[in-house]
Amino acid sequence: MYERQPTPLARLQAFLDSVIESRKNITRYGYPLGSLSQEMNESHSSCRARVNNGLTVRAQCIAEQFRALGRSHAWDPGTWVIGSVQGAILMANAMDDPAVIERQIEQLKAWIDSL
Repeated sequence: MYERQPTPLARLQAFLDSVIESRKNITRYGYPLGSLSQEMNESHSSCRARVNNGLTVRAQCIAEQFRALGRSHAWDPGTWVIGSVQGAILMANAMDDPAVIERQIEQLKAWIDSL
């Protein structure tokens, strides 16, 4: 699990590695939290906050890693990483191609390495 990694950079990389490792199942079945969030936002406003909290918490966890790396505006890259992961999952699912996830996540990892 990425939370057990010793440094913020290692935690970010481990999180992204976990997405790559799960790419075949994610491509086949989608990512339930993102899918559920979209569905709840469209039709079940009473459940919206609870479901969206799952994505928000993930973005906060990622933002904390950027903050620990010295980024003063950590929320933006935190939400960008989670949004990018969700977009890669959506495209991989639509194209039925797990390699989409791997390529997109590798680009995120390269960006993080450049920080």
